[in-house]
Amino acid sequence: MNDDALDALYQDILLDHYRNPRHSGTIDNAACAHEQHNPLCGDVVEVQFALNDEGTAIASLAFHGKGCSISQASSSILCQCIEGQSLDYCHELLNAVEDMILHKAELPEELPEDLRALQGIQRFPARYKCALLPWQCLAHCLDSFSSK
Repeated sequence: MNDDALDALYQDILLDHYRNPRHSGTIDNAACAHEQHNPLCGDVVEVQFALNDEGTAIASLAFHGKGCSISQASSSILCQCIEGQSLDYCHELLNAVEDMILHKAELPEELPEDLRALQGIQRFPARYKCALLPWQCLAHCLDSFSSK
């Protein structure tokens, strides 16, 4: 597939997540909930999740907020990718996404395909914060579990 075709595919994925967000809403009894703001554009995202009985994996999760298509699509992609996953996997995914967006690193092949849609953000530094808002929420929650 050429670069233009990939750009179009990834744009379609982002638009689909924006128009049909996965896990939008709230959950009861969240083990962690954290909200991030982007003061430059007004985006607000909160990510909530509950852990499994062992405290080692994401049992249920949701996000809510308002903002641009990138922040909302990124939130949906995050939720889709970490549902049911171990906290260790969530750390790995978080690091890979941050490296991809901030340092233009390649994503490992085994990671979910929808994450590649966020790769296009690399060309727009002013939009990094939009794409990373939900991931920063995840980082805060993961850090809170690490310190316990």
